[in-house]
This record gives sequence, C-alpha cells and structure tokens, in this order.
Amino acid sequence: DRASQASTHGNLAVAYQALGAHDRALQHYQNHLNIARELRDIQSEARALSNLGNFHCTRGEFVQAAPYYEQYLRLSPELQDMEGEGKVCHNLGYAHYCLGNYEEAVKYYEQDLALAKDLHDKLSQAKAYCNLGLAFKALMDFNKAEECQKYLLSLAQSLNN
Repeated sequence: DRASQASTHGNLAVAYQALGAHDRALQHYQNHLNIARELRDIQSEARALSNLGNFHCTRGEFVQAAPYYEQYLRLSPELQDMEGEGKVCHNLGYAHYCLGNYEEAVKYYEQDLALAKDLHDKLSQAKAYCNLGLAFKALMDFNKAEECQKYLLSLAQSLNN
C-alpha cells in the first residue's frame, strides 16, 4: 500500500544518507514527501519535511533546509506535537543563525524556548537559552546575551549538568 511505500522511502533515505549516497537519499526523502502529500497523511508529511530539512542542514545547505522546516511549522497546529515543533524551531533557528539571519534565529529560538517551558523540559530550555545567548551576542545585544547565559547556568545547575 502507498503508506508503506512512503515509510519505506523514508527508511531508504536514512540508509542511503548514512552510506553517503546523498543523491539517492534526497530522491527517497522527496518520494516520501510526495506520497505523504498524495495520501494527505499530515504526520507522514511532517516527518518527511523534518527529514528533508535535517538532510540539508547536515550538509550545510541552510538555505535549502529552511523552507522544509517552515512548511513543517505550518502543519504543526494539526500535529499537536509540541516536542517535534520545538525541535523544528531549534533547527530552523540554527539554520538562520548559520546564515547570519540572527533576528530570525532569535524568533525561532524563542519559540523553541516557549515550547520547552510548556513541556517543562529543562534540558531543552537550557539549550534554547544557550542558543538565544549566542544569537543575541551576534546581534551585539550583550545584556540579553548575558541574561540568557544566566538562565542557562541556573538550569544547568538544577540539572546537575
């Protein structure tokens, strides 16, 4: 059935990526996305979008990664997966940070932080504060950068990390 085909394409993409066969991996990630959309399977589509974003991010192709993450976030109200949404916000913030789009990075890191707080996930909060601090530092907003690092330190101490 088509749903199994979509899943298989996703699994093959991961395998080909691990083997360094990037063109074949990309083809299978795209096939996964196309079938998920054909089936109107929002969960599978979101997985494919996140995987495509991650694929491009790991290759340093941040311009190509961002639209996949943005499409995922447009689906997120239907997904009701705050943890997944937080990860995508983190990844999109990272992509923008690497591209020098620090204001955009802050926007997505702040969304990641808000979701981590809603989930009471202290480790994700700490990571978000760390990333926010770096983005604010890049924007030369040293007061906000310091504030973020203080929150990070407090959370790290509470996690004994």
